[in-house]
Amino acid sequence: MNEAPKPFRITFCKCWTGRFLSHIDMMRGWSRALRRTGLPIYFSQGFNPKPKISYLTPPLSVGQTSECETLDFRLEQDIMIQRLRDELSGKSPTGTVFIDVKPVSAKLSAITRLDYLLLLQDENCPLPDLDINFLATTGGQDIAGKPDPIAMDVVREHTLTFSKQHHPADFFDRAFRVSFLLGPDGGSPVKPFGEQLDSFGVVYHLHRIGFA
Repeated sequence: MNEAPKPFRITFCKCWTGRFLSHIDMMRGWSRALRRTGLPIYFSQGFNPKPKISYLTPPLSVGQTSECETLDFRLEQDIMIQRLRDELSGKSPTGTVFIDVKPVSAKLSAITRLDYLLLLQDENCPLPDLDINFLATTGGQDIAGKPDPIAMDVVREHTLTFSKQHHPADFFDRAFRVSFLLGPDGGSPVKPFGEQLDSFGVVYHLHRIGFA
């Protein structure tokens, strides 16, 4: 009797240098990365088998970064977790950074909230009075409470996704913590929020820092 495939969960960053990677590019990159480990990866069935991967966090829009992306994969047999970490730590796709891998002990609950850092550039901003009230209104009912101002020194502490040579804190002037509520169908309001800022000509960056 064959053993059931063993599920594992990877957490990784989408870096500043990889912000223009599409969701599909990232998924293909991780599929190739898992193949390169030489581990007994569980593959899909059919004529074109691929590592069976489930991406758990809502896809990021092109241009956004994150320090909490999550995906599940399975192995044909159980492996010592330290060996798995060693195999994956040097094989992250370009533009991403591997954080950790753990056995999956329980199914991830449905995600209802996404937390972001919103970075704004003040120079030549078409809306000099861009403030917390405006941002809350732009997000409509999808924002959970008003955006919370964050000191740029705190932003600089996010070093996994932002290298010292390419840190957005050097290009932006203000930062807010913004939380978005997902709809009943799981649809993300983050993209419409960004489109609203685009329509006003605001220079900004969205960096995902968590979810619940």
